[in-house]
Amino acid sequence: MAKEFKKLLNFLKNPIKFFEENEENTDSLLDFMVFVSRAYVIIYVIIGTIIERKSISSMVIIFLIVFLLAKIFATITLFFSGKLFNFFAIIFGGQSNELAAARVIAYTWSVSFLYLIPAIGTFSFIITTIFYMIGFSKQYRISFFRSFMVAVLPLGILEIIRYFFI
Repeated sequence: MAKEFKKLLNFLKNPIKFFEENEENTDSLLDFMVFVSRAYVIIYVIIGTIIERKSISSMVIIFLIVFLLAKIFATITLFFSGKLFNFFAIIFGGQSNELAAARVIAYTWSVSFLYLIPAIGTFSFIITTIFYMIGFSKQYRISFFRSFMVAVLPLGILEIIRYFFI
């Protein structure tokens, strides 16, 4: 866990350098996403019970589900999101590299904490998009404009799916 926290700090300190040098494999990325997911649910439960006054029983259920199934959620997220982002990276001039997409997804996932802070939802989306752009431009070696398209189009598609089906 200390290793994942150190990676998170290195990523947040200098995302450009981090993405330029990152060559992690899938197992390492899954471990990082599990760490972030579990940390996220801990913060979510604390905020939910203290600030939002949600019932403790529902928070405990959410905590247990996410804590126990974090590896499955991370695997599914990396697999499907990786394929989607990689598809758009290929369209906008990158070479097919699903592992590069997985790296960007895993580390950009770490800024999901911002979504827990009320009144900065739009700002959170902008920050997430910027991290995606940096990651795709460095991992796929494409321009910032192309990385913007790779980042925004799949996010838009995912938002549309979420709006109509979830």
